[in-house]
Amino acid sequence: MYSEFKRLAKEDADAGSYYGLQCLFRFFSYGLENKFNHELFSDFQQFVLYDMEQNKLYGLEKMWAFLNYRKEKFPLNIHPKIDNLLTTQFNSIESFKQSKTA
Repeated sequence: MYSEFKRLAKEDADAGSYYGLQCLFRFFSYGLENKFNHELFSDFQQFVLYDMEQNKLYGLEKMWAFLNYRKEKFPLNIHPKIDNLLTTQFNSIESFKQSKTA
């Protein structure tokens, strides 16, 4: 079911409809907060990178939320491009809001 969800979300996004991808990002963010899984986190990062390639920030914003609100603060291996953006340009929820109005 998870594999189909990912596939359909990406197919829809490729066709210009991002609702499925947004649902997938919420699944990643909230689901990983409750029970961390390395494979899901890896998928999360790959979809964030895909989202950014489409000039979208929703996935990056959900990644920021996950990293900042998770209870368990063990170190994570974050993709360098994502890490760079989250430590320089998008380091607060306000920075996402400002980018939407710019």
